[in-house]
Amino acid sequence: MYGPADLEPNLALRSRAAYLWVGCRAVLGGYSAAEPLSAGCAPVDAPAELMLAGAHLRAPSGVMVHQTKVAGEEHVEYGDLVLTTPVRTAYDLGRCPLDEAVVAVDALSARFGFEPKDVLSFAERYTGARDSLRLPGVIALAEPRTESPMGTRPRLVLLRGGLHPPCAQYTVVDQLGHFVARVDFAYPDDLVAIECEGSDHFIDQQVIRDGRRYTRLADLGRRIYRYFARDVYRHPVRIVSEIHRALTVHHQTSSPSALFLP
Repeated sequence: MYGPADLEPNLALRSRAAYLWVGCRAVLGGYSAAEPLSAGCAPVDAPAELMLAGAHLRAPSGVMVHQTKVAGEEHVEYGDLVLTTPVRTAYDLGRCPLDEAVVAVDALSARFGFEPKDVLSFAERYTGARDSLRLPGVIALAEPRTESPMGTRPRLVLLRGGLHPPCAQYTVVDQLGHFVARVDFAYPDDLVAIECEGSDHFIDQQVIRDGRRYTRLADLGRRIYRYFARDVYRHPVRIVSEIHRALTVHHQTSSPSALFLP
């Protein structure tokens, strides 16, 4: 397939090319369905995914063809593409290895407002399907209020490290009830806030806004822990150790009272 040379060869473009390659006879599924649905959660270099029943194609590099049937109510037209529905997509991706599965279910359930347990109900259609036994464990870890893959991954690091689940997307207000900030995660009783930074936080104006909000949080007695992707991938033990120490500190300095609201 050919396209203008200045287009970025990302998953969305590769998925569209794969769809055209089979003559629009397939349904885009998995990460290739999540991407155009604005629930992108694919790992780097994820292949384009096609769902095509009854055909045996030798897929080129970068394309994965699933020999599976997609029922009529399990796909939807999206512009000139046909994609698996959000719940069907979550079902398919929810059978991936654990971390990637939770990331996908979080992203799709947050974007489309369904409950993670709805994926288990959907799975009853395909009893005995490959890797379906993974789904209950994945759903137990899902948190729809997590707003990005780089929110899900540090949460899993904390849980795997034996810490109790943090509260996702918590709002901090001051003693007068005025909004101060919404933090990615919080342990409200321990006055701990956790922020997971993305690349947009390096934009000058965003850096300035972040600096102001972190100062406000600190002024209200919050302890703020900031982590980046490299911390999550390379130093999970350090993250767990730091948050564990924060949660076991008994002495709190006096400060104006603040509230955490869900």
